[in-house]
Amino acid sequence: MTTTDTFSNLYSLIKSWIISNQAKWLKQNICADITKDYGDILLIDFTFTHCIGQIVVEQNAFAPYKYVSCEALSLNSTKTDLYGSELIYFYYDSENTKIEETLHELELMLVYCQKYTPNCLWNEYINKNGRIASAKAYPEAVHPDDWEVFEKIDITHTNFSCVDTFAQYLVLKNGDTLIRVKDYAYTSVSP
Repeated sequence: MTTTDTFSNLYSLIKSWIISNQAKWLKQNICADITKDYGDILLIDFTFTHCIGQIVVEQNAFAPYKYVSCEALSLNSTKTDLYGSELIYFYYDSENTKIEETLHELELMLVYCQKYTPNCLWNEYINKNGRIASAKAYPEAVHPDDWEVFEKIDITHTNFSCVDTFAQYLVLKNGDTLIRVKDYAYTSVSP
C-alpha cells in the first residue's frame, strides 16, 4: 500500500467512523462535527461536558505527526484558570503506527474525554509519593518521549512524588529525574 493509499484509507475510515457514530454519541452528550472535509484535510471538533477535542487528519510534512493529530482541552480547571488552557489528552500517529492503533487511540480519546472531570488527576495525585509499575505490565503508560529516562532508572526501589499533570499523564519526580506516566501505572503510598 502506498503512502497516498494509506492516507486515503485512514481518511475514509475516520470519516465513516464519525458519521456512523454521531447520533449515538449525541445521546451520550458528545457532539461531533466535521468542520472541514476537503479530501486532503479532515477536521472533526468534539464537545464534551467538561472539555473540547479535535481530530485532524491531513498530509502535512511539517506536523509532528504522520497523518492524525488528536488533542483535547479542559473547559474549566485550575490550570485553565491559571494558564488559559489545559491540554488534557493528546495522540499523534507516527511513521510506524498501524491504522488499527490509530482508530483504537481515537476511541480511547472519546472514553477519556467523556469521563474527564476537571482537576481529578490533580486532586488525587498531586504531592503524593508512590511507585511506578513495571513497564512490562503497562508499556503504553509511559509517555513516548520518556522511554529513554524510564529505561535508565531503577523503578523497583524508587519513590516518586507527583509534582504536576500533563494531559493524561502524571509528572513524577525523584531528585533530578522527571518522568510522565499514566495514573494506572502509579501507586500512591502517601496521603
